[in-house]
Amino acid sequence: MINASTDKPGSARALKTIRSVLFFALILCAPGRPGLVPAARGQDQTAPASAETSLLKFLGVEASAESIDYVQNKTQFQLHQLLTEQRHPKTWSLSERVRKDAAAGLRMILSVDEDIVGRLRSLADNPAGIDEMARAVEGALLGGRTVYIYGCGATGRLAKQMESGLWRPFWRRAAAEPKIGAKLKARFGEDAEGRLIGEMTGADRALISSLEGFEDLQLIGRLQLRDRGIRKGDVVICVTEGGETSSVIGTILAAREAWSASGAGDMFPPTLNRKQRFTDLTMLGTIICSSYGIF
Repeated sequence: MINASTDKPGSARALKTIRSVLFFALILCAPGRPGLVPAARGQDQTAPASAETSLLKFLGVEASAESIDYVQNKTQFQLHQLLTEQRHPKTWSLSERVRKDAAAGLRMILSVDEDIVGRLRSLADNPAGIDEMARAVEGALLGGRTVYIYGCGATGRLAKQMESGLWRPFWRRAAAEPKIGAKLKARFGEDAEGRLIGEMTGADRALISSLEGFEDLQLIGRLQLRDRGIRKGDVVICVTEGGETSSVIGTILAAREAWSASGAGDMFPPTLNRKQRFTDLTMLGTIICSSYGIF
């Protein structure tokens, strides 16, 4: 707990930080509230009025011009509208529940995993997207082409895991069995193990420490696609939790512009036009784009 009356510099900085965080939370939740209706171009932009003004006064902060401009005009970068940025309805009362009963709170957290079962059942009932991807990967293997899986951050590590934890170990185990290995080589060639590439924004360097700003550049995804030698006939799979990461969008757009693309998933509000480009890709099937968790 921080005492607002303390004269210690560290405590003062901490209090200021908390106030800033609270204000940021307030400003993000403001769209549609009185006092935060977007101003017409050329009109004076002022701080929120009434209840919001009272809260700002209580916190001892003022709305900066940059903050007001962000809320009113930078809608393309307000990610709180995305499904994956919402609070999960099963854990809304988690703090109260866990305070009263730790075991019940733990069960509440684990109950969220039930969504995974539901999603798998949905995919089993509607396997068209999975089937299309499977056919594309099969065609790439039989044709001696490359499968390129790309993501950023956690989904980038998932892409890397597809190569290092699943793909390469499978082919190595198969090669260790003479009869199986011989049949696979005859059908898929000698270099099947190396024909799946798992890549993440910033490449291996990003596995060691974060590369700030890389994910915000579509150019990074485009350059990595080119550096890996991906060409027409290869399969590009982009892995994305929310579909808004610029480097991932740059990857799939670069593939589409060079050839054609199949986009999947529809979870973005219409105001997020830069993300909508990701889901409006022409359904031609040469390049397969999947969105992690929604396909």
